[in-house]
Amino acid sequence: MLRVEDSNGSVGLGECSPLPSFSPDTLSGCEAALRELDLGALSERVDVSELHSELARASELIGQQFPAARCALETALLDLWSRALGIPAWQAIAALPKPGSPRSIAGLLANLDTGVEDMRDALEGGLRTFKFKIGRSGAFARELAILRELRAVCPAHGRLRIDANRALDRAAIAQLTSFELEWLEEPCAPDALPTLADLALPLALDESLCGLSPTQAEALWDHTPNLRAIVLKPMLLGVSACLELARRAKLRGLAVVLSHTFDDRVALGVSATLALGVGSRDVAHGLDLAGARFAGPPPLGFARATLEPWDQPGLAVSCERP
Repeated sequence: MLRVEDSNGSVGLGECSPLPSFSPDTLSGCEAALRELDLGALSERVDVSELHSELARASELIGQQFPAARCALETALLDLWSRALGIPAWQAIAALPKPGSPRSIAGLLANLDTGVEDMRDALEGGLRTFKFKIGRSGAFARELAILRELRAVCPAHGRLRIDANRALDRAAIAQLTSFELEWLEEPCAPDALPTLADLALPLALDESLCGLSPTQAEALWDHTPNLRAIVLKPMLLGVSACLELARRAKLRGLAVVLSHTFDDRVALGVSATLALGVGSRDVAHGLDLAGARFAGPPPLGFARATLEPWDQPGLAVSCERP
């Protein structure tokens, strides 16, 4: 946890929690990068009009190879600056007057053994969009069978996404065209994406965005047929990178979905902040808290099926000393 404090005693919190075996950085590397910071050149207060540029300037103090450390620093500053402005962090980054509008949440179906039961429970809780993970080694036939059950259980007005984590080949991907998917996320390696053009499957990108500059990301979008959405995880990208990617994606008419890497409360708070501030309104966000690692009640704003704007200044987390 990163705690920053200004001369007036206002506090902002940030979180650095790279996901082992998935994130491009390590906790020890990020901690070393954070300990080397000199924050003296950063402003204690910024206006809403300066927020995005000042977050980007702060991010440049840390190497690109440490996105989780960048996320921690930018989150702490966003929390501090929005508290100083007296407005919620989501309102600060959106530069919008209150009130904000809620966002719907997509349920995560990651367990093959309980996926259908989990969907039924989530439907009772009000969820109407679901993300099913596939691509396990040697399990594709079983995954297809469960996908058929999920499609039968999901109501006509419900939405079903698949996340393949780049694990499928073209033959397997072609078998997914009949499932009326909202989109197929990360179907294959990036260099194979152009070969899917004739399949007419809506696609989404997530981890393929990691390590790319915004210009490089747009080049990837240009070569991704039927691209429908980008999925942003602040812990893998940093906050200002998420803001810039969201801006560029919206100019192209792409949906902007916020998600998390099973983070703790502070990082979940910044994912919620970005969802409310710059995330798309007409799609569900990947903010299901199943599997998240925090203790106690969820951060402010999180309900089972929706994310609600909060009124308190800053992030949706306590400002007590970690």
